Amino acid sequence: MWCLTVLALGAVIYPVSVAGYYNNVGRQHDADWVHHLFLRKEAALHLAPSGPRVLIVGGSGCLFSLDAAVLERELEQPVINLCSHAGVGLEYMLARARRHARAGDTVLLALEYRVLSLPDQAQSNVEWNYFTTWDRRHYLEHGVLDAYRMLYRIPFADIWKSGEGWQKLREGYKEDIKYAYDVMSMTPNGNLHEALGHRKPLQGRLEVQFLPPSDYARRLVESFAGWARGKGVRVFSLYQAAALDPPDYWRTKEYFAQIPAWWRGLGIEPQGTPEGAVWPTAYFMDTMQHAGPAVAYQNALNVAAAMRPAAVVPTGSVLLLPPHPRRALLPFPPRNGATVEVYGGDDASDKLLKTHLLAGRRMVASTAALGGQLRARGFAVKPVTAEFMTPAAVLAGNRDRIVVVCAQPGAPAGLSLDTIRGGQAWAGIWHLGKWNLANGPATTELTASVAAGLGLPNPNQGRRQHL
Repeated sequence: MWCLTVLALGAVIYPVSVAGYYNNVGRQHDADWVHHLFLRKEAALHLAPSGPRVLIVGGSGCLFSLDAAVLERELEQPVINLCSHAGVGLEYMLARARRHARAGDTVLLALEYRVLSLPDQAQSNVEWNYFTTWDRRHYLEHGVLDAYRMLYRIPFADIWKSGEGWQKLREGYKEDIKYAYDVMSMTPNGNLHEALGHRKPLQGRLEVQFLPPSDYARRLVESFAGWARGKGVRVFSLYQAAALDPPDYWRTKEYFAQIPAWWRGLGIEPQGTPEGAVWPTAYFMDTMQHAGPAVAYQNALNVAAAMRPAAVVPTGSVLLLPPHPRRALLPFPPRNGATVEVYGGDDASDKLLKTHLLAGRRMVASTAALGGQLRARGFAVKPVTAEFMTPAAVLAGNRDRIVVVCAQPGAPAGLSLDTIRGGQAWAGIWHLGKWNLANGPATTELTASVAAGLGLPNPNQGRRQHL
């Protein structure tokens, strides 16, 4: 019995001791640099305002090529760039995302195409040297069995050499962060912005940048997506900012045609298009993934535009607009399965409108005046509530944010603050499941009925505040 006890204790004590003692201090500058990179990113997470956040996950491609501060400004939501170094591997990137994401957050997987194509889970030197020295918690993120396997495979000679690392620490070892990129220049959102003075011949071979994703990547991403759904975390994918000049566009045609379906097959909706993330090589610094600040800025605007629907109307609906000489500049193009029609108040417009109604589509008038015009033409206009007509505006300045103005029958066609304050109209902003701003006769019952009339969930509260 005592033999079994000794063996059992050894089976526990040995791997725990190895995990605590084994290190690679001072063996690789990249690992020290990654350590300081994540120290600053964890500080950015700690300093971010409370509430839902957007977390960007990937390698050094998105570290340089996507400006988190610009994305935060555009989405009006805290954005932290957790991107680091492709050498830490896909498994570690997703483990970090699991560690930091919480319910209500959005994770943007901005993974390099090359990372997705790697065929197995063999750790790179960067990942191994980093987490065995600075992030031992990651042993357990592999699972107990995999952690055991890793620890028992460490050669005894390497464990012996760990004493050298401890000696360095006792002597006051300072991590060497004199890497190609200065971590001290990291922004509060977690970005690195390097000047184009860093320009040199681009590293990397074009023919290996656009290889198909591996089964290993599929399993990891699919597992992460399932975990996120269970935790109330939204996940989207972004396309890598890629250095490509027009003569080489033909190389990506087949890959770009297939990669959106790959993401959707995993239940993850990609934002934007792969072609929209291609930039001339002159904008890149030293590799085919490290873009300069100009690309990072514009890339963030493109991502924000893809994530932020400019109009929110129910799927299968038709948003009716009055004639507008500059319709192309209107702030609500059709999104979310809705279509837009211009109603001109003539027989042809009536015929088109009847066609939509016979097809079972819901019609939403974009202005109160248009609602009155429809009623005058013989159409039954359903009020949003018992007191108020159809929305005078259904706009979205941000994701999940809807600006709504409703008017009483007989209210002036040109709505103003006076008509709202006089009780002839009601204005509100629907955001995060409630009316964050409302004027006019704002009551809990009214806000609930307006939400129901627009097909929105029942708000948990209403709040009155002056415009």
